Amino acid sequence: MSGTGEGALAPYLERWGLDPDGPADVTPSSVLAPVRRDGTRLMLKVPLVEEERRGGRLLAAWSGHGAVRVHASDARGAVLMSRAADPGLLVREASATGPGADARDDRATRILVRTALRIHAAPVPDEVRAEAVPLGTWARELLEPEHPLPRAFDRGRDVLRELLDGSAREAVLHGDVHHGNVLRVDDEAPAAGDADGDGAWRAIDPKALRGDPGFDTANALCNPTLAIALGPGRLARRAAVIAEETGRDLDDVLAWAEAWCALSATWDVGDPERRERVAALIRLGASARALRAARA
Repeated sequence: MSGTGEGALAPYLERWGLDPDGPADVTPSSVLAPVRRDGTRLMLKVPLVEEERRGGRLLAAWSGHGAVRVHASDARGAVLMSRAADPGLLVREASATGPGADARDDRATRILVRTALRIHAAPVPDEVRAEAVPLGTWARELLEPEHPLPRAFDRGRDVLRELLDGSAREAVLHGDVHHGNVLRVDDEAPAAGDADGDGAWRAIDPKALRGDPGFDTANALCNPTLAIALGPGRLARRAAVIAEETGRDLDDVLAWAEAWCALSATWDVGDPERRERVAALIRLGASARALRAARA
């Protein structure tokens, strides 16, 4: 572990009575370390940048309401949270091939959407809500780019503007709902009446945004990889599942997908090593547009 990682973790190990339980993962934005407290397997996350600090404070506010349970937290956004035994489970479900693969992918999509709906309905303190970033600000690199973007982004930008201008819904959003950020935490009991056990699936790593809930479910259409998302018939099937689960019009679901693809591509458009990803996002956005046109 780097000196930065050790220095960030040390105060929390002492303050919260934690024992290291494996190597820490140090990134430019946070330090994530498996730990134990009184024998219980937990995960400690210490943010290093403001975006992650906001996310930690929101995770603590959501604790147990569609999000992973937070056992301790502080004003700096550090969180001590429950640890999933198999964090790759939902990714594998969506990546399955062969007989039953479509049903497994549909199930994964439903889990993502139901988790998003739970956190959108969760109570959030006013001070945490106030620091959540509005979608218009989060999407500024697409809406108000410093440098001209390729014309392939024009349609996605226009769709996003229409969605933002026409939306009458607002919630505190996760901002990054995908198969790697929704984990099954079996030591947390599902909610009463949850016959399918979906309540054991909990979100981690929120971006802390604010805006139309359609933004959160759009990300599910683009993961766990773009190659999977671009599979024959997959976008149409997943969008139908989201429309059914949320009660939103299918055209609205596809419009958010088109906008999200353009925004996500914007973040990588200047990176030569990410050209394939940008091209795949543009293809997926075009597929969403084609499905919308076919319904018109």
